[in-house]
Amino acid sequence: MEKNSMNSILNISDREKYLIDLIFEHYKNDKKQDIFYNKLISTIKKIIAKDEIKPSRGYLEDADSVKIYERIKASEIAVDPSQCLIVAREGKVKANIEGSVIYISGKVEGDIESKYLYVRGMVDGNVNSDYVEVFPKGTVKGEVETSRLIIHQKAEIEGNCQIK
Repeated sequence: MEKNSMNSILNISDREKYLIDLIFEHYKNDKKQDIFYNKLISTIKKIIAKDEIKPSRGYLEDADSVKIYERIKASEIAVDPSQCLIVAREGKVKANIEGSVIYISGKVEGDIESKYLYVRGMVDGNVNSDYVEVFPKGTVKGEVETSRLIIHQKAEIEGNCQIK
């Protein structure tokens, strides 16, 4: 489903729309990276990329988002509703997560509670979200409770799903 048609179906605030657009920008970048991505190119990118700020605590935070790039283990990660949470491809999180808009490209082991959840990586835990979209290569292992669910081809949900 196109994101514009999704926005018209759901009642989305301007801030949520902005955060969702930010998520789709990361998704597009992930798709582009899939074409070229391997360890050699990844290493070269890390060496050459001069404008990339290296995270000092495993994550970067700005006014719009919290981006997790490394392993993080905690009992819970709660993100301010004015920010989106992005677990990058390299990110591995072992914690329950709570936030408004969440994009998972890496791996999460824990329960997720959100308004909007986009999965391109792997979630091993239960999900309670108003809107869930699982992109190709995305996997959710656990119970899913949502009002709206979109599963793309080559995406997986291993568990029960309850539509509220």
